[in-house]
Amino acid sequence: MVDVNGDRARGLAYWTHMTSGPDGRGTVDFWGHYEDELVKVDGEWLYARRRIYNQAIPEWSAQDANPVLTPSPAPRQRAPASQ
Repeated sequence: MVDVNGDRARGLAYWTHMTSGPDGRGTVDFWGHYEDELVKVDGEWLYARRRIYNQAIPEWSAQDANPVLTPSPAPRQRAPASQ
């Protein structure tokens, strides 16, 4: 879904990540959605911001809310792994 307002737009898209196991059968590992903000610059649409939500990871999940009606807060940034 894309909602255009002049030279700005908001988008919402759903995604899945699939892999196949040793038996060759596919399975869905993760699923979620993107919440995008776009701007038109010199006739070209560019991403101003993209939020990626992974419904399989609780802190990145939109929970049971419909992201079209209730946009999710941005995920917390994880601390870098220690080396």
